Amino acid sequence: MLYHFALLCLARCDITASDAALLCELNILAFNSHPVQEDGPATSFDAQLIQLTNQCKQLMAHKISFLMPLLLTHPESFSKSTCLVFQKFDHNHVEWNRFVRKDTNQTNSVQAFVDGNYYHLNVLTGSVLLNGYPPRRLPKSFSTTAVSEQRRQCLTNTINSI
Repeated sequence: MLYHFALLCLARCDITASDAALLCELNILAFNSHPVQEDGPATSFDAQLIQLTNQCKQLMAHKISFLMPLLLTHPESFSKSTCLVFQKFDHNHVEWNRFVRKDTNQTNSVQAFVDGNYYHLNVLTGSVLLNGYPPRRLPKSFSTTAVSEQRRQCLTNTINSI
């Protein structure tokens, strides 16, 4: 849930290129860290998580037309985001391309081919696929990344401003 709150806090600020990269990372972490059980027994936690997830989706949908151009000018942010989900992703010198469908040239996804593997990242939803399949869950070591520190700073600044 903390990723959801951090995303909601940061997205309400003026967004720079580094903020756009952090929003992308937070959205991926929020999407992949605790999947919502839609067909299981509903708990109060599930209800809160569904509400937060919907708020994040609405906010990302509102910001996506602004975020994508910023992220495309800094494609290394896609590599860093992918590393949050796939630890063994070789992020050096990866060429990311915007995913283009036949019916439209504007998508919210990028793709890369690395060592015979196809990576697909959807900035709007936070999903990351490897050869068309989603990961089972985030690696345990992601909590030691710089994202944790940036998230803590964002939350601290927001709480202090209230």
